[in-house]
Amino acid sequence: MQQQVSARPRWLSVLLCWTIGVALVGLGSRPVTGQVPLDNAIHQREHALLAGSLRKLDSAAATFDIAGEETTIPLDQLVSWGANRDWKKGTIVILSDGSLINADVLELSVEHVTLGDASGLGDFLWGEPKIPLDRIRGIIFQPPVEALARDQVIQQVLAAAGAEETLLLTNGDVVAGTLLAAQVNAESLSLQMQTRSGELEIPIDKVTALTFNPALLATRSRPATTLWLGFRDGSLLDVERIEADPETVKVTLVSGVQFQADTLWFQEELCALRRLSPDVQYVSDLEPIGYRHVPFLDLTWPFRMDRNVTGGFLRSSERVFAKGIGMHSTSRLAFRLAGKYRQFQAEIALDDSVGTQGSVTYRVFVQDDSEWREAFASDIVRGGDSPIPISVDVTGATLIALIVGDADHGDVRDHANWLNARLIPVPQATTPQPASE
Repeated sequence: MQQQVSARPRWLSVLLCWTIGVALVGLGSRPVTGQVPLDNAIHQREHALLAGSLRKLDSAAATFDIAGEETTIPLDQLVSWGANRDWKKGTIVILSDGSLINADVLELSVEHVTLGDASGLGDFLWGEPKIPLDRIRGIIFQPPVEALARDQVIQQVLAAAGAEETLLLTNGDVVAGTLLAAQVNAESLSLQMQTRSGELEIPIDKVTALTFNPALLATRSRPATTLWLGFRDGSLLDVERIEADPETVKVTLVSGVQFQADTLWFQEELCALRRLSPDVQYVSDLEPIGYRHVPFLDLTWPFRMDRNVTGGFLRSSERVFAKGIGMHSTSRLAFRLAGKYRQFQAEIALDDSVGTQGSVTYRVFVQDDSEWREAFASDIVRGGDSPIPISVDVTGATLIALIVGDADHGDVRDHANWLNARLIPVPQATTPQPASE
């Protein structure tokens, strides 16, 4: 979501003038943790970055193979493991909780959708689940191949409002109305809609996406802690609860939809997990207190939360990141911390959309005791470089400013990402309980 902040405190302008355009030499300490492959990276709240393969996952803990030894990490200590894969091909089903499922639609009626593998080979992890229509936001039957165009269709489905079904046709037209009937099976592929102009029957091969009536979506309260699970086919599930035994894994999504899979197959297909809880504050969920971009010429760029600066999903090293901040070079974004956090963590990289172009520097300033100080400064990061994990001490800081500077060739293609930018809170003091007599 694009954010704009109109008011700008004077101190922020002073900070910008001080930092942007300065030659980046002798930049002080670089508290960068050593890199590990994205697909094996284990991020924890309290410990150093590790590398390992997932062996077991249940509602309480994750077990990893780390350097040949099995290590169990409680989920309440885990931030994330692995990295989300991008969509490659096939239909995308979007649930009411935002989950994205890569699956064939075997059957579509005005009451439910049945998912599965249309080839009949049984290649869909979750079997053939039947999902009520009030748990589905929409179906993208023909996702665009180009990443940004595909992202825009997904966002269009997620942002749909009103009280009608909507068809986005392959020629760009939009048809709104009421879904009367649907035939999506081996014999027939068509949708029947009641529109203001009368009834229409539209072949599926003319439909990019179908968005169901948002007013009819079932609503459920969101738990404080959830898991995002990413799979090799590009699916991303928003999970409320997971139950596992040696034979079967059952997941309950935030939408209330339940899936069940073979445990070994589940472990083979799972490539990423991220725990969302009050223990970790993602910066993209905070309200900024100031933003400024100083363009090289006339084109100004906004910052974007959980998106890159062009509005697409955050991508780096052919992986997709659901959380983070997209910024352009020669820009600065500030947030209030109020002394509540002790660590700022992120992975820094240019977006995949720039290829091997672009070059930037990343800097983090914090304010404590009314004085600004540089807490982190990177070397030059170029397009195509792997994400670099950083961890910055912000103990006692009241404000933080994220600054992206230009490097080689001005600001050309300088689409910088602060991937998974997050804050680790100061532990809450516990009140001692009186000893029992």
